[in-house]
Amino acid sequence: QHIANLMAFQPGEVIAQVMELKSYEDAPYLVLATKNGLIKKTRLSDYDTNRTAGVIAINLRENDELVAAMLASAEDDLMLISRKGQSLRFAATDEALRPM
Repeated sequence: QHIANLMAFQPGEVIAQVMELKSYEDAPYLVLATKNGLIKKTRLSDYDTNRTAGVIAINLRENDELVAAMLASAEDDLMLISRKGQSLRFAATDEALRPM
């Protein structure tokens, strides 16, 4: 079945990434990263809903777009790398990246 038959998309919305999940307990958090450097960590269980409109995971600013979505736990390290080779590594702990 096509995804458009399962969820209602707004004009201009596109699927940025597909992730396979067996359950919402696969990982404690979902981390989203945008082109302009916004990072958002939310509990994966927050997305466990049967609403056809889905859940708004992140509000993007003008000229920004989602570039990555990944599952993470507090023990993981995250690394962001720019096209120009600059990088940033940080822990996914609640102290360094608090859940929203």
